[in-house]
Amino acid sequence: MTDPMSDHNPQFVGSGPIEPEHLLSEHEIHTVEVAFADLWGYLCGKRIPTAHFLASGGDLSFPVAPLTWSVTGDIADSPLASAANGFPNVRFRRDLETLRPAPWREGVAICLLDAYTAEGEPFPLHGRHAVRAAEARLLALGYRALVAPELEFYLCAEDWTPLFGGHRPFSLTKGGETEAILTEIRHALEALGMHVVSSQTEYGPAQFEINLGPTEPLRAADNALLLKHVVKDTARRHGARATFMPSPFAGASTSGFHLHQSLLTEDREPAWAQADPPSFKPYLAGLIERLPELTALLSPSINAYKRMLDGSFAGNRVSWGHDNRSVAVRTLDPAAANARLELRTPSSDANPYLVIAAAVQAGADGIERSLEPPAPVSGNAYAEKGLAALPRSLAEAVELLDASEFARDALGPELIETLVGVQRLEIERFAAHITDWERDRYLECS
Repeated sequence: MTDPMSDHNPQFVGSGPIEPEHLLSEHEIHTVEVAFADLWGYLCGKRIPTAHFLASGGDLSFPVAPLTWSVTGDIADSPLASAANGFPNVRFRRDLETLRPAPWREGVAICLLDAYTAEGEPFPLHGRHAVRAAEARLLALGYRALVAPELEFYLCAEDWTPLFGGHRPFSLTKGGETEAILTEIRHALEALGMHVVSSQTEYGPAQFEINLGPTEPLRAADNALLLKHVVKDTARRHGARATFMPSPFAGASTSGFHLHQSLLTEDREPAWAQADPPSFKPYLAGLIERLPELTALLSPSINAYKRMLDGSFAGNRVSWGHDNRSVAVRTLDPAAANARLELRTPSSDANPYLVIAAAVQAGADGIERSLEPPAPVSGNAYAEKGLAALPRSLAEAVELLDASEFARDALGPELIETLVGVQRLEIERFAAHITDWERDRYLECS
């Protein structure tokens, strides 16, 4: 809950690709992890010897499945991947601007990939392209986005029990019990070029949050993807486990993915550092208006809707307010250099590319239509009568997403149809599952 934009020190991608031969030789790299996010925002890829990475010319091939499967690898037929077309391969190209040594393993580097069709067009199911499209839409309006992610997670023992108990947010004493892990995580993120603002204990037992500094949307999404990988990998090397499951423990705090957003002018000056800036209210209004139909993107799993409880610090109504943590969108520091809004509804298991692309697209849509936001909420949004509720289940959210012309236009019909199909499969699997609660309640008395 710290302020990731307090010093407004944005990072931007460099002017061009680095020379891979020099970097790999200088750091004595023997293996390159070529990687991309699957449909759920988890890291997939291969480990390639450096010699082959340099000789490959940049083109790689992967099955389409990771861009279409469920969180457990179940595949539902989609427009671009089905039994009818044989689940073909997809071409990937290296983005050499992302090539860097991987601080979690000596002699290893990582490079992110972009997916393309056989004709060389951006592959519609690839999240990095979705973010680029959102950036382009905003730039056509004369603005650049600046975003900063905050991600919450739990650190657990091998048996998935929290590493420590208690309810002590911001406790330096409790945090000290796992500081060896968090120190290594922060150092690894910084070595990857991220601006780490802070790490701190959160409201649950052994729950933590890491705040990253503001940067442009694509780099912010890449950073969030790699943050999850670093957290999980570092925890394992310390004999622990990390989970970004939104609600892993009954009665404990849930984990979210808060996204701070602001706009810059084309020359990268803060666009909202003035009284009543012309783009602030329309951007906010666009985001507010589209929240119901985007909820399945922002909270993609069955478990994510355990966050949608009153008093949970996760906004569950169509609402906004100034420095108010009970609303869906919290605004901060109006007319200051770091003026921004914080989207509080996404769950920690959301795909960072889809969260960021959806948020920027919704804001740009609001600017294009000169929207006005509803009245702000100054009190408890959970008790405010008349506020529309956001979807309280994945089934409800999926129907809204499937019916959303905005989502199909902004993110592509293939992506929306694929995600809806996989989420409906998830709903079917859950409906058929016999839970412990059912056994405890009905086994003996029925």
